Amino acid sequence: MWYTGGMTTANWINLVAALIVGGGTLFLGIMAWRTILQTRSIQKAEKRERLLNEIINWATDVARYGIESDSPDLSDDKDAAKSWPFLANQEKTLNSSQLLGARALSMCIIAEKINPKLKLDVENTSKELENQQGCLWEYKQWGDTRPKNEGVDTEFLRQLAERVAQNNYELYNSTLEVIRDATDLM
Repeated sequence: MWYTGGMTTANWINLVAALIVGGGTLFLGIMAWRTILQTRSIQKAEKRERLLNEIINWATDVARYGIESDSPDLSDDKDAAKSWPFLANQEKTLNSSQLLGARALSMCIIAEKINPKLKLDVENTSKELENQQGCLWEYKQWGDTRPKNEGVDTEFLRQLAERVAQNNYELYNSTLEVIRDATDLM
């Protein structure tokens, strides 16, 4: 192709064509690299959003659990204890609390990877959930051990209902904090 006598028109055309093809190949390589980086960035953002949504869903389930286990006001009405939804569905409520508690560990691990403050909020909600579970388990154990013909101990239920109401208030506030922080991180 090259010869010592000089460049011919055909040689110049071949050289220009080779430069154009090489430049085009380099351009395509750069664009492919940018596309790969952009795709990774999008996938990372989508994964983060998916994990934050998982934390929000867990916090919503915890809040719903708190509502299901909420206690009636026993200060005036001695028969109000019979209207406590937990009494009718205690096995279901306790089972759902155990599932939420098991999910709490994975939510803490996820939150730790995303944001330290979110992790603290998830841990706080997890502790409030454990407090609520403790009250409800205490009631279940009391109900399982008392004789069936014995009347309802309204003073015990009143004190327990007050503790459950306070725990629900704290549980609800901590779930709101988790949801608020997770939403802010999206």
